[in-house]
Amino acid sequence: WAVLKSKAPHASVAELLSVLQTTGIPISDPRNDLVKPRIQVDAALARIVEELPYSSGTHLTLTARPNPGFRFKSWRGCDSPSGNRCVVEMDSVHNVTAFFEPSAASLPDLITTSLTGAPTGTVGSEVSISASIRNQGPANAGPFRLGLYLSTDASITIDDTWFAACTYEAGLPAGESATCDRSFPIPPRVSPGRYFLGAIVDDLDRVVENSETNNALAADSGALDVLAPTKTFWSFVPVVLSSRGRNNSFFTSELTLTNRGSREARLDYTYTAHRGGGSGTASDSLAPGQQRVESDALGYLKRLGVPIPDTGDRIGTLAVKSLATAEVGVVVRTTTDVTDGRAGLAYPGIAEEGGFEAAVYLCGLRQNGQDRSNVAFQNMGAAGEGPITLRTTAFSGDRADSNIRVLEDVTLDPGGFHQYSGVLGVLGRPAQGYVKVERIEGTAPFYAYGVINDQANSDGSFVFPVTAGSFTGITEQVLPVIVKTRDFASELTVTNFSEAAKTVILHFGAEGVRPDDHTATYTLTLEAGEQQIIPDIVEEMRRQGVSGIGATGRVLAGAVFSTVESGDMSGIVIGARTGAPGGGGNYSVFYNAVPAGSAFSQAAWIDGLQQNQENRSNLALVNTGDVDASESVFSLDIYDGETGLLAGTVTTKPIPVRGWHQIGSILRNHTRGTRQGYVRIRKISGNNSFLAYGVVNDGGAPGERSGDGSFLPARE
Repeated sequence: WAVLKSKAPHASVAELLSVLQTTGIPISDPRNDLVKPRIQVDAALARIVEELPYSSGTHLTLTARPNPGFRFKSWRGCDSPSGNRCVVEMDSVHNVTAFFEPSAASLPDLITTSLTGAPTGTVGSEVSISASIRNQGPANAGPFRLGLYLSTDASITIDDTWFAACTYEAGLPAGESATCDRSFPIPPRVSPGRYFLGAIVDDLDRVVENSETNNALAADSGALDVLAPTKTFWSFVPVVLSSRGRNNSFFTSELTLTNRGSREARLDYTYTAHRGGGSGTASDSLAPGQQRVESDALGYLKRLGVPIPDTGDRIGTLAVKSLATAEVGVVVRTTTDVTDGRAGLAYPGIAEEGGFEAAVYLCGLRQNGQDRSNVAFQNMGAAGEGPITLRTTAFSGDRADSNIRVLEDVTLDPGGFHQYSGVLGVLGRPAQGYVKVERIEGTAPFYAYGVINDQANSDGSFVFPVTAGSFTGITEQVLPVIVKTRDFASELTVTNFSEAAKTVILHFGAEGVRPDDHTATYTLTLEAGEQQIIPDIVEEMRRQGVSGIGATGRVLAGAVFSTVESGDMSGIVIGARTGAPGGGGNYSVFYNAVPAGSAFSQAAWIDGLQQNQENRSNLALVNTGDVDASESVFSLDIYDGETGLLAGTVTTKPIPVRGWHQIGSILRNHTRGTRQGYVRIRKISGNNSFLAYGVVNDGGAPGERSGDGSFLPARE
């Protein structure tokens, strides 16, 4: 009683008696079957301390005593901790908890003792890894795993990229070792690059250990280079040649191949001869990042073993299959010597999915004293896909002429080529119009293109095909540029192959246009089936008094944004042919408007740029303004095609909404010494999509050689 009273001096007699009764051990007296509690002083002391209130300000000292095999770790809720003692001031209700942990003498301790891996691995493929672990503690370890990580530095933590694990569900006895010798796939979420391989034993913290700081180890086998996976890409070149043309011209094809991938690309070629014989196959390789420019495509294929004759007219198609980490860009430039240099046209290789099943139209064609037009088509199918039969229909573009001519059907085997020279001659001369090409038999895809040749200097302009459904549901098209300078002017072509008359509204934006929004508006109406060719569109707008164009002599260059008065733009094809006088005629490039929604959102590439004594390259951008009025700023990463290395980066000025901007002689002015290369375009500010293109001009500087341009559309 005295002991309890000393601990709880304010407790009443009844409270002390209740504690003694409830904590005592019941004892039965066999003589009278009475049950009485035997006093347990220690239990009564614990209960009276636990239950009885304390006067405000009382300081209570608590002592944490661990059971055997454990040690005190920490307090929670303690006012004044000191080791395993805790002093609490009783000014309110307190919850105090003591935490214990197994003593070091009885804990496992897992470590990674060795780790090696292969020097390279490929995303999606397996990489070989060998690791050893050991439990150097005195106690057995329960289930755990060894996590494998990829890190950008030699410090391996669970914040690095986990990609695989070995599991040990049976745990690991004290003093024992285990191994992890397996091949693991590198998951697709891992980006290609150079990494440190690391391992962390018990990375999920399932085992309480003597030390948690010795679980990680970086591989002593060096860095692991994670490579992008290789894929098979297919590109179809509609024509390569070494052949005579009209007016003493002789055309040869230059082939440019660009490997933007991180690994060497294997290239497999299939040449199908149309004229001159020599069909065959060959293979080559292209180093990562490099661009190869072969000035004579057929000569290059012959060196690789394709049996192309040395002489005579040689024309054919070329299929390029590449095994690479990124699509290998293919660009062909076909040119002829002219009195002051070279002139011709460029066209890209067509991806497998770029072949056509539905009918296509080739617009802006003409046959007169100044120009002539050819149309060619090909069977893009592989060897086992069989022949196809194509039908060509020529339409007059004159409003008063409903003349239509169906040309003879042509059957082509896979890789086959056919050209109609002077195709609009069937309409009579002079004529202007468009052509429809459709597959009427077979299942293989096909391709078709047109060429407008200058009658005097034989310069060609490549005309891209469009499908009948290209502009269905589309309400706007963007023509990258029309110009009017001292030397250059743009011809505008607008075709309506639909069955209804349509009024087209053209909004021409250029800094030289005087209204506040720098926009001039021009309207024209086309009857069903009509095509209009306006030789100098800026001069025509000036002649008609379009507001903002101003007087003759003003330099104007900018994009054209076109809409229709009602409905969508189905059946409307808009193009421009921009050029300058030379060689007795004009040197020009042709390009089509792009339907709204088809522009680039964030990034694009332009391949095949050159800078040497014979060539220079320009690059141009358009802010489409399809989202808001924000300006766009771009970063242009210029790669040296010979070394595959980044040669320089250009940040453009802000391009206003619906603005056009050109960087002239981009290789010469921004990466001196780069003779050929390619550019990655990255939008770094602004919300609008963009257009981009390149032009390779004949002549190392403006005013040199012919100045003729070859149009290079950007690609994803």
